[in-house]
Amino acid sequence: MKNKEFACHYIYHQNNLKNLIDKYCKQAKNIVLYCNNFSRKNILNLALTDYDIAKDCYCSLDKYLYDTLKISAYKGKKVQIYDYSYEKFTDSNKLSNNLPNFTITPLSCDMTSILDDFVKALGKSENQTISEAMTQKLEKENKNINSLIICINEKLKIPILQKLKSFDEYQKLNEYKLNEQIELVFNELIQNIKDIHAEGYNLVYKKIINAFLGIVNIFRLKSFLTKTQPLLVISDSAFELIKAYKEISKWSEDKYSYAIYNAIVQLLISDIGYIFTLFENKIDHYTLIIDHKILFDFSGFGTIRNQSLAYHKQDLAIYLQSNEEIFKDFHNKKFLKPITQNPKEELILHNRYSIKEALKKQMSLDQNRLSYIESPYFNSIALAQIIKDLKSEKNESYYAKNFLIITNAPQKFNAGLHQKLTEEIFENTIIYPDTIEDETQNDILIKAPKDYDAMIDYSKYKIDIIDNETDAFVLSLSPFIRLNYQTYQGFKDTVKEKEELFKDIADDNLENISQYMNFIKNPSNINKIYNYHYLQSIFYQANNKKTFLEKQKQYFQEGIECIRTYIDSITHIAQPKIGTYTGVVYKGESFVKKNVFTITDVILLALTYYTIKHFYSFIQTDFQAWWKLFSNCESIQIEEEESIDILPTNVFLNINEEKIPLCFSKQQKVKLAKNEIFCIEEFVDYLEQLKDHEISDEEDRQFLSSLIEPQSENHQTQDEAVEYNLKQINALIEKEKISNKKIDNELDELIKDIEKNNINKIPYNPQKTIVAMMDVFIDKFFPFADFLRADEFKFAKLLSKTILNFLTLKAQKAFYESIGISYLLFLMMNSSIQMKKVKIQNQEQFNKRLKRLNKIALLELCYMQKNKNKYEAIMLVDDPSFKELKNHNGFKDITNISKKQIFQYKFNFTLKNIRSIAKESFISLPQAVITDLINQLWISAYEQSKKEHERLQFLNFAHKYNPPYVLVKKPTNAQEGFISYPMFINNTFISFNFTSMFTGGKLQTGGLGEKEALFIYHKDVGGTKRVRNYLLNKLFAYLCLDELRSKTGDLKTIEDIDFFNTYSYLHDLAIKPRLLKLKHEEDFLIPDCLSKTQKENIQKYNQKLQAINNDEAKRALYDEYKNREVKGLSAIDAYHQCMDYLEDMDNDVFNTKATNNTPDPLKHRNFLRALDTIGQNNIKALYAGVAENEEKSNDKNIEEDEDGVKNTESKEEKEQPPKMIGRLATTIIMKNGLCIG
Repeated sequence: MKNKEFACHYIYHQNNLKNLIDKYCKQAKNIVLYCNNFSRKNILNLALTDYDIAKDCYCSLDKYLYDTLKISAYKGKKVQIYDYSYEKFTDSNKLSNNLPNFTITPLSCDMTSILDDFVKALGKSENQTISEAMTQKLEKENKNINSLIICINEKLKIPILQKLKSFDEYQKLNEYKLNEQIELVFNELIQNIKDIHAEGYNLVYKKIINAFLGIVNIFRLKSFLTKTQPLLVISDSAFELIKAYKEISKWSEDKYSYAIYNAIVQLLISDIGYIFTLFENKIDHYTLIIDHKILFDFSGFGTIRNQSLAYHKQDLAIYLQSNEEIFKDFHNKKFLKPITQNPKEELILHNRYSIKEALKKQMSLDQNRLSYIESPYFNSIALAQIIKDLKSEKNESYYAKNFLIITNAPQKFNAGLHQKLTEEIFENTIIYPDTIEDETQNDILIKAPKDYDAMIDYSKYKIDIIDNETDAFVLSLSPFIRLNYQTYQGFKDTVKEKEELFKDIADDNLENISQYMNFIKNPSNINKIYNYHYLQSIFYQANNKKTFLEKQKQYFQEGIECIRTYIDSITHIAQPKIGTYTGVVYKGESFVKKNVFTITDVILLALTYYTIKHFYSFIQTDFQAWWKLFSNCESIQIEEEESIDILPTNVFLNINEEKIPLCFSKQQKVKLAKNEIFCIEEFVDYLEQLKDHEISDEEDRQFLSSLIEPQSENHQTQDEAVEYNLKQINALIEKEKISNKKIDNELDELIKDIEKNNINKIPYNPQKTIVAMMDVFIDKFFPFADFLRADEFKFAKLLSKTILNFLTLKAQKAFYESIGISYLLFLMMNSSIQMKKVKIQNQEQFNKRLKRLNKIALLELCYMQKNKNKYEAIMLVDDPSFKELKNHNGFKDITNISKKQIFQYKFNFTLKNIRSIAKESFISLPQAVITDLINQLWISAYEQSKKEHERLQFLNFAHKYNPPYVLVKKPTNAQEGFISYPMFINNTFISFNFTSMFTGGKLQTGGLGEKEALFIYHKDVGGTKRVRNYLLNKLFAYLCLDELRSKTGDLKTIEDIDFFNTYSYLHDLAIKPRLLKLKHEEDFLIPDCLSKTQKENIQKYNQKLQAINNDEAKRALYDEYKNREVKGLSAIDAYHQCMDYLEDMDNDVFNTKATNNTPDPLKHRNFLRALDTIGQNNIKALYAGVAENEEKSNDKNIEEDEDGVKNTESKEEKEQPPKMIGRLATTIIMKNGLCIG
C-alpha cells in the first residue's frame, strides 16, 4: 500500500475559497454538501431595510454554492446535498428540481425528531402547515379537543423533558425550575388553543363578561421576559434562528399560529432559553466533500459575501486533500483518527462524540500555559465549565490557567447567557456605569416614551477579572474598526455625486449619460459607494428611534388603560339595569361607583398606588385638571401625560358594619378635616418608611392565635341543611390539614437525609406564617405581583409589618377573613362535596361559624405556602449526590404529591377557578367585575394571541440602541472625528500555546457533544510554524499601533480599510514586534557561551532597539499616548509588553524572560493583564465624551445631520480621550439580554 499523501490549508479570503471550489468541482465526479437551510435565496441576517440600501453589494454563500452545484449537476456530476432545514416543518422553501443527479435530502437532528413524531401524530400531509393539521385533527375527532391536548402532551412536552435530561447543559440547571417553566408554557399553549377552538374562530367583537377573578392569569404575559432585543443583527455569523423565525412567521394567517409561536417565544425568552436552541434543526458544520478525497469546512466563514472594503471580518475555512478516499464514510460519522503521517504536523478529525473529551484532555495538560479562543459568540456552558473545573487541577506552575477569548460583543438575544457565564461560572464582575439605566418594566407596564440617545455611554464600563493562582484568568475582548470621519464623508460625497449625475441623464443628453457611465465605471467610485451603503446598514438604529418611540407610547397607554381597568374593577360594582320610571329590570348590567369599600379593596388600591409610584418616573397625587372639576374622584397624574381616577370622593371603609371615612391623598384628608379618616397614601408612606420589616416571633404568634381562636360551643343549632353544609366544609378543611401535615413531615425527613449525606445545606429560611399568607395574597390577588417580588419575601414582610402596625385589630381580622374565604371557595370547587339549599335561622351565629372556618382555611393556606417554599428550596439543591436520594422511600411520594398538590396550588389556585361559585358571596373583591384586561379591544382569543405576539416581539426583540462599538464622532476643535463599528468574528478555534488548535464547530449550547459537528485538530510538530504564524499574525494585526502599520518601523498611519484588507495571516511575522515600539527599555544580555556570530547578531539587534529612543518623532508620539492616558491605565506600556510577548512566542521563548533567560512564571498572565489594560483603554477611547453630548442634547445644542447622528461642538476645550491602542476592546455585554445561544 502506498503512503498516504495529505495536505491541509487555511483559507481566509472568500475569493480564494471560491476559486478552489470551482477548480475541484470542474474535475469532480461526486460532490456531497452538508448544510443548514440550504437555498439559493439570498437569506441574510440583516435588517430588512438593508436590502434596499445595498442589495447589489451582497450575495450569500448559499447562492454561490447552489448555482455552482446545479451547474455541476447539469454537466453530469452526481450532487448530493444533506440539508438540515426548517422546510421540513414549514414546507415553505421547496425547490423545483428535475435533475435526477441533483438530490437534496432534508434531515433531522436528534432533538427535532420529536417534532417529526408530533407532526406524524397530527397526520400532517405534505402541503399542510402544522396549524392546518391541528384544525384537521379536531374535525376528524368531531371537534373533541382532548385528543389534540393528549397529542401535545405525549408527543411534545413529555419527550422534550425526557430528552433534555440527557444533556450536559441540563445538568447545570435546576430540574425543578426547568420542569416548572416548561409546564407553565405548555399549559398556556393548551389554554390558548382551547380558547381559540371554543370560539369557533369567529372574529367578532365580544362584550366583556362580568366574571370572577380572571384578572391574574389573563392579565399576565408571564414573568419570563428579560427585557430586550434582537434576532436581526449585521453579523453574518448571527443567531440562525432568524431563519426559523422567517419561516414560522409565514404561519401568520393560520388559526393556531400565534398560540404556537407565542409558546416558542416564551421558551426562548426565559432565563433557560438557551437549552431550547438544541431543538434547532441544524448542524454545527458546513462541509463540502469532493470525490471522497477533498474536504472543505467553511463553517468558520460568514454566509455573506460583501463587496464593500469597509466590511471587515475574520473568516477561516479548512481545506483538506488526500490521495485516498478517506472521507467516504463521512456520512456514517466514521472519522479516521490520525489522518496524516506527516512528521511535521498532526491532524485529527473529531465529531460530536469525541470533541469534549479531547478538549478536556488538552486543557488539563500541565504545559498548557495559554489558550487563545476565537468564536462568533462564547455561549458554551460546557466549555465554560471545563475551564472552571481546571481550578481543581494541580499545575507545576502558578498562574498557568490563562484564557484569551476574542469574540463578537453579544447581541440582545444572547447577552444574558454571556453574562451568566462571565459572572456565575468564571466569577468575574461586570461593572456597568451609572449612565446605563436599568430598563425597568414588567409584563404589563411600560414607561412613557422619552427621547433618548441611541448611543449608550460605555466609557466607564469594565469587567473585573478574578486573578489568583488557582482560578482561570478569563479575558474577553472584541475587535472593532475605526475610520476617520473625513474618509466616511468622502464615501457620502461620492454617493451624492452619483445621485446628481443620475438626475442629469433624465434629459437624454449624451454628454451627461457618458459622464455618468464613466463615473460608475471608476473602481474607486464603486468601492466608495459600496462602503457607504455598508456603513449605512451598520448605523440603521438612529433611523429606528422614531418608530420605537411610537410603539413604546402605544404600550405605555395600554399599560395605563390596564391600571384604569383594574382600579375600576375595585371602585365600581355591577348592577342590573332598571328602568328609571317603570322600575322594570332589563337584561344586562351597568357599572356604578361604589361608596363603601372593604379592607381588601383598600389594600389592593394601596398596592396599585405603590406600583405606580415606584414604576413610573413622575407622578402627582391630588391631580385636578379643569376637566376633572366635576368628576368627584381623586386622581393621579402619571409622566405628565396621563391621569388615572383612583378613588371616588365621599366614600367609606366598612369594617364589621362600622363605616370609616376613606380618602386616597393626604391633601384630601386635610380638606375633609375629620377625626378618623383612613388615608391610602399615608398607608403607603408608612410602608415605605419602615426600616425594620422583619416579623418577630411574638407578632407571628399573635397572628396565629387570631386564627386559632376557640369555637364557642353555645351556639344556636341551625337548620339541618345548614349544619350539614358547615360540617362538609369543616371536613374538607380537616382533610386539607392532614394532607399539609403529611407533606410537611415527608419534606422534613428528606431534608434530614440530604444533610446526612453532606449535601449542600438546604437554602431554606422558613418564613413566618403571616409572611407566607401575604406572599400568597400578593401573588394571587394582585396582577402586578412580579414588580413587587424582585427581592423575595421582602415586600411580603413590609406589607405584613405595615398591616400589623397600621391597621386596627378589627381591620386586620377582616382582611385575613377575606383571604380565607377565597381559599375556602377554591377548596370547595376542587372537591366533590354537594351543598344543600339552606334557610339560615340565626344569621349572627352562622356568620361567626363561617368566619371561624374562613380563618382555619387561611391557616391551612399559610401552611401550604410554607410547604411549597420548603419544597422549592429542596429542589434548588445543586449537588450531584442529591440524585442518589431519589431512591429514598418517601421521595417518590413527595414528588408526586408536590406535582399534584403543590404545583396545583401554584398554578391552579388562581381566583379565576371560582368564577362558577356563588358570585354574590365574593362580590366585594375587585376581581368581580372584569376578567379580560389585556384583551382591551374586546377581541377574540385568536386576536388576543396575535396581540400578545406583537407585544412579546417589541419587549424582547426590538432594536432600541446602537449595538456595541457602533458610534459616530464628528470632528471638533479639540479632536478629529471618527466612526467605529464591529469587526465580525466568523471563525471558531481553540488554540493552545500557539502550537495547536481545534477549528470548526460552534461554541454555543449543545456545540460540544449534542449537535452534529466537525472539529479539526491541527498541531505543529518538528519545528513547523503554520499554526503559530496564523495565530501570532492575528494578534499582531489586532494590536499594532496605527502609526506603525507599515511594518517597517517607520511612522506611517494606515487606515483600517487598507491595513486589514491587505494583511497576510499565513506567513512569518513581517518584522520583529519589538521594533514596533515607541520606547526601548531593556537590551538583551549577551552570554559568554555564545559564538562570535551570535554575539554580533544580538549586538546589532540591541542597536536597532536603542535607535527607537533616538527617534524624536517616536518619543513625541510616545508622550502623546502617555499624556492622554486615563489615570491608572498605562496603555502604551501595556502595548510594549504585548509586542515583547508576541516576539518571544515567535522565537519559542515560552517560559523565560527573553532578555536575560531567567524563569518567568507570570509571563502569560502578564500578557493577558496587558491586554486587559488595552481593552479598557480602548473602551474609553471610543466612548469618552458620549455622555457630554447626551447632556447637551437636552439643552437643544444639537446639530443633527441627515443620517440621524447627533453631534455637538464644545464651547470649551475638553480633555481629550485616550488614544486607541490597536483594535481590541473589552467585550461589552449589554444589560437585560436574553439567554438564547
